[in-house]
Amino acid sequence: MSEERISTAAAFRAAVERLDIDAACELLAPDVVFHSPVTFHPFVGRDTVVQLLTLVADTFEELKRNVREAVQCHFDAGTAPPVIRLHTVKDEVIST
Repeated sequence: MSEERISTAAAFRAAVERLDIDAACELLAPDVVFHSPVTFHPFVGRDTVVQLLTLVADTFEELKRNVREAVQCHFDAGTAPPVIRLHTVKDEVIST
């Protein structure tokens, strides 16, 4: 992998980690293909991937707000744990 690609990948990851979706999207090539670890099918093209990243970021921000509110409601002031870890589980329903 070229130094330019490594630099772009590092910049993209840093932007996503700080939820700066605008900065992340600016780094995408017009013909980008995003392979989702969730849906197992590719998202093709810059516009499509921008829509996906925007939706995911909004959903993640909403999740963080909801968790903060739940923690505030559950714990008395000053007694909340310093770290809350969320684990997602994909429920699969098997029916006959």
